Amino acid sequence: MDPKMIAWASGLFEGEGTVRRKLEIEMTDKDVISKFWGIMNCGNVYYRERPNVKPTWRWAVGNKYDVIKCLTLMLPFFGNRRAYQALNILDSLELV
Repeated sequence: MDPKMIAWASGLFEGEGTVRRKLEIEMTDKDVISKFWGIMNCGNVYYRERPNVKPTWRWAVGNKYDVIKCLTLMLPFFGNRRAYQALNILDSLELV
């Protein structure tokens, strides 16, 4: 994998992503979500329409091994706050 692409994906995720036991990014830019999905090479992309709101695209991954893979790839590029969250999730997933 290209480290520049992982760095780009990590920056996007740090700014727009959600970390729980699964990972998600939701936004109105289909091309950006598609690029992220291609770099991570896992998860799924969903389209969502709601009344009075622009349609959004959401990338999500919940499979334990894919979450571990994605967080491990992005971790070196995260800032302190997101790295702390990622490490906590990795610790909890590896104990399960």
